[in-house]
Amino acid sequence: MDKFVRIFTLPDGTQAAAGPFHYPAKADEFGIRIHAKGLAVDRGSLPLDTHAALERKLHAAGARFDPNTARCRVCGCTEDTACIGGCQWAPDVQQLAAGFDPTTGDLCTRCLAAAPAPEVRDAIRALCRAIRTGQPLDFEGRAVPVWLQDLAAAELAPVLAEKPAPLHITEVYRLPAGAGGWRCSCGEGSGSDITRSTASEQARLHRNDENRKHPALTWLADAVRAVYPAAATVTVTIDGPHVRLRALHDHDGTTIPPVESTTAAWGALCSAIATAYSEGVFGRGEGIAEVDLPAVTGAL
Repeated sequence: MDKFVRIFTLPDGTQAAAGPFHYPAKADEFGIRIHAKGLAVDRGSLPLDTHAALERKLHAAGARFDPNTARCRVCGCTEDTACIGGCQWAPDVQQLAAGFDPTTGDLCTRCLAAAPAPEVRDAIRALCRAIRTGQPLDFEGRAVPVWLQDLAAAELAPVLAEKPAPLHITEVYRLPAGAGGWRCSCGEGSGSDITRSTASEQARLHRNDENRKHPALTWLADAVRAVYPAAATVTVTIDGPHVRLRALHDHDGTTIPPVESTTAAWGALCSAIATAYSEGVFGRGEGIAEVDLPAVTGAL
């Protein structure tokens, strides 16, 4: 079974990862909850088997990233780095008795003891579902006090108001006899059979035009320009679930040569590109994809 980690941007601008999670839905719920509380900006999930770039980043920061190491899914403690004051692994029977699902990952006894009451967890789950689906709060018949329902509703309103429009995710597909086409998550697409190269170019133009003000593009631009300040276009090579930087160009279309950078800076750049790809910034179905970065604020 695939495992996932959740990527966040902390208030100081650094990147962090939480997990691993055994199920995508659990990673989504955790990410949405952290984002809703204003603790960090949720950047989505990435499979562990595509995490070479993230692993380099964490090693450069002095952290040992071993997906096979047992780790508390709440606080991140391990067998070798227990909580201050000590803790143990909570047995499955104790997790079940407290209303937790032990298949979502390991949990230490300190976090189990600090877990919220069942009615609070029910309210949080309802809030996470509403944020994820954009639907009204649904407590599914659970006994959630009225004051908790009102609190969840108050938390939901500003989050939905600030939620950006979804990304326009394009997909280029093949047709018989070498023809091709493209479609977008918004419903737009090629109206007739065209060559695959034309489909890729039309998809790129549509994607760049519709997403140029999306926060995901702004975040990617910040990460790229931290290493290459003059970058205006990012080109990547995509091989199945793997993505790597292919080329960078400035506003004049000139290729930007590689520069020396710290391991941490390069790792952060690779992690940002991998996260952007997982979110759909580079589209789907293309071996080589290109994205225009938003203009620098204040630039002519």
